[in-house]
Amino acid sequence: MVEFNNQTNFDINFSILDGLGVKILKKYDKKNFDVSVAFIDPPIIKKLNKKYRSQDKITDVLSFSNIGQDNKFLGEIIICPEKIKAQAISLNKTFEEELIFIFVHGLLHLLGYNDEEESELEEMKTIGNHLIRSFL
Repeated sequence: MVEFNNQTNFDINFSILDGLGVKILKKYDKKNFDVSVAFIDPPIIKKLNKKYRSQDKITDVLSFSNIGQDNKFLGEIIICPEKIKAQAISLNKTFEEELIFIFVHGLLHLLGYNDEEESELEEMKTIGNHLIRSFL
């Protein structure tokens, strides 16, 4: 199950994200796991990014994995819609396209993928785009 908490004024299409999230979790044999997704404003995500990643800047997504714990909670994805809106404009994409991509990226982090190295980031982009094309 994917649970959403929107703490922003952005209109988010939860049904698309939920359907995609459920299909990806099923593909990775995590269909009985829960994921929490929070949508927050730039000052809050900047504060979290500084605290947990030592980066004093606004980011689009943070993922906090619960892998290895003895329960069915996979983790939490924290998304900043305002940052995603700006990225979408610069990438010539719609807000919804970029939001879907970032949501999948965050979910892949919860599933164990990393993007510290450029090659890992490219792999995550490829996998994410493939999942989006497959399930939407």
